[in-house]
Amino acid sequence: MFLCAYDGKLYDNTEIQKETIFILGCDYGNSSTKDYKCGTCTQCWGLINIKYKLNKDGKFIIPIDDKIKLYRISSYNVDNTVDIEKPVDSNKKLVTDILKVMKSNEKKVCKKSKKCI
Repeated sequence: MFLCAYDGKLYDNTEIQKETIFILGCDYGNSSTKDYKCGTCTQCWGLINIKYKLNKDGKFIIPIDDKIKLYRISSYNVDNTVDIEKPVDSNKKLVTDILKVMKSNEKKVCKKSKKCI
């Protein structure tokens, strides 16, 4: 009996189990990418073989911006999305800092005069 990592179903016949290895299409600047080894049934292996490309080492390449869900005892997601950092607007940060200082000064003046509106 084994759990197919791709569809999450239990199968009695262990002879239909195939070892499947996924790698990310983008290595995020690392020289070595992490391999995701799992066991799948032959039907899911056929679906994976149609959907994803095999590299020369026999590993399926997950394209950028694609997600797969693998099942083990519990499930986890493999995200292959590249997060682009948004540029920080220095003017906006400066304005918010000035407003914070102004608000804190108003509170101090209000406490001293004890005539808050």
